[in-house]
Amino acid sequence: MPGPGAGDVIAEFRTYQQVRRLLRSPEPIPEAELARVNRFLLEHDLPEQTGAAGAETLGRLERQLPSGFPEMVTDQEFTSLIDGLVALPRSEELLRRLREGVELPAPVQPEPAPYLPSLSYGTTPAYGAAPQYGTASPYGAAPSYGAAQAARGVDARVDDAVLRGVRLLWVDDHPRNNEKLVNTFRAAGAVVRIAEDSQAADAALAVESPTVLVSDIARGANRREGLEHIGRLRSEGRYTGPVIFYAGRVTPERAALARELGAHLARGGAEVERLVLRAAEGELPPPV
Repeated sequence: MPGPGAGDVIAEFRTYQQVRRLLRSPEPIPEAELARVNRFLLEHDLPEQTGAAGAETLGRLERQLPSGFPEMVTDQEFTSLIDGLVALPRSEELLRRLREGVELPAPVQPEPAPYLPSLSYGTTPAYGAAPQYGTASPYGAAPSYGAAQAARGVDARVDDAVLRGVRLLWVDDHPRNNEKLVNTFRAAGAVVRIAEDSQAADAALAVESPTVLVSDIARGANRREGLEHIGRLRSEGRYTGPVIFYAGRVTPERAALARELGAHLARGGAEVERLVLRAAEGELPPPV
């Protein structure tokens, strides 16, 4: 089946159902099933499983899956619906709903990450105190326009140029996917610089520090390059300002690691707009 982020969420969910059953069983995983289980684990950056069942492995796997999978897999009506509809030719609506996911569960403890050497898990830095995250932009805060205006969205304020003076650095190896948002921010007065890899972002940061940095997570062959890059910037003190990870795939593991980096995780464009506006006002709260 396609790996994480390949878009076939239904196939990923159905494989998870089967792997979950095998990992929860008190019996050793049958030899005939072991290769499929290990392939699924490797696709989610986990080590291969031995013949013994593994509740611990299942817990680690579920932190790498889209948020809501563990809840949905126990919903018999939902799983019956999947089984009944997956073979139908018109299943686009179901696929869309699965891609959107559900609300995040309670915060989880992330797996140890080598790119977070100087951070202690469970401690979220407070904005505004150096060298913690959220240090004010050296270019000055954007003009405040109040909570009522903030609720209206960027598009309604383009003529107001409310983002004048705001500098965004957007790091993504597929920048065309973000053109609509980038153009909206530019129309609202922001200066948006695009970097297609970590090296280009480092070069841009050496010249000037942005008001806010927006980053993808999976980049090239590395599914965590965005996280690792921000981890390096944080640990080396090269960027301590607000960070927004923009990722269509939101998992408990990603959410937990983003929090440890003092970064926000946005699922959709509207959330990116809201966070950028709060950062522009100097009112972006610590991630929760």
